[in-house]
Amino acid sequence: MKIKKQILSAALILLSLSPAAAKKVKTQSYRYTLPRTVLSLSVESVQKEIIPGIYASYAENLLNLKLPQKDSSHFEISKISISSHTERDYSHYFEVELTAEQKAVFDNLVKEGLILPFGSPEEGISEVILPVHDKNTPALPYKTKSSQAAKAAQRIAQFREDRYNIVIGNTDASYSGEALGAALEELKTAEKELLELFLPIERQYSHSCSFDFIPANGSNRFEAFCFSEDLGVLPAGSPEGHPYVLEIKVEEVPAREIEIQEEVPVLNYRIPAYCTVTLYLYEHVVCHLRIPVCQLGKDEKINI
Repeated sequence: MKIKKQILSAALILLSLSPAAAKKVKTQSYRYTLPRTVLSLSVESVQKEIIPGIYASYAENLLNLKLPQKDSSHFEISKISISSHTERDYSHYFEVELTAEQKAVFDNLVKEGLILPFGSPEEGISEVILPVHDKNTPALPYKTKSSQAAKAAQRIAQFREDRYNIVIGNTDASYSGEALGAALEELKTAEKELLELFLPIERQYSHSCSFDFIPANGSNRFEAFCFSEDLGVLPAGSPEGHPYVLEIKVEEVPAREIEIQEEVPVLNYRIPAYCTVTLYLYEHVVCHLRIPVCQLGKDEKINI
């Protein structure tokens, strides 16, 4: 009887040590991708536009002023900036089962920006709205333009003569002190209002645009955009304008030997490479910065 009890006790002990009876470790599935870096090149430009005045064609004959007779416009770059942000590289998608203890390693890789888990906030989308140009200018009937321009020129000449006579005292009325200054200012204002009918109208518009680039191995120098003083900022490869070239110089990331054991969970991650990004106009350096670029670095694995 005693022997039977000993056998039964031994069987119970063996049963408790078997995998089926062992306590099952709780795990959870996590999905993630490796990050990649996107370069954003922002270009701000100013368009300066000149529109001839209503009576511009009569300015030389009536006022001896040589003024623009045709609409003209030219662009200038006011600011160029380079920035970067990370996004998901869906060509490197992974799913792993982790325990609560192993999740700590996963969270640390997320914190360092070496992996991007699903559920993290996506990048916002910005919208650029360009101003609408209104080139309409007040116009007068063609038949009356010549006579009205002549009348305006005569009044301008009269205002100038009146101002001169007041200054030298060649008037029936006497002006002194504040009255003299007020009379001269009134004539000057009236002359300016009429002169604006001859002078060109100058307008200025601001434009902004951005170009996104995903750096890849083997493409370290490429045309970013073109710029024309007549047309403004243009896409790369445009036949008009001067080309701006972007160059990416990669600092090599040293390789590391890591022994991978396939029977334990493995996390894939990406070590960025630091790169010097430079924008050139021909051989002139326009701007540059040094940033980490994820996809030009090393893809690694770690046992957890």
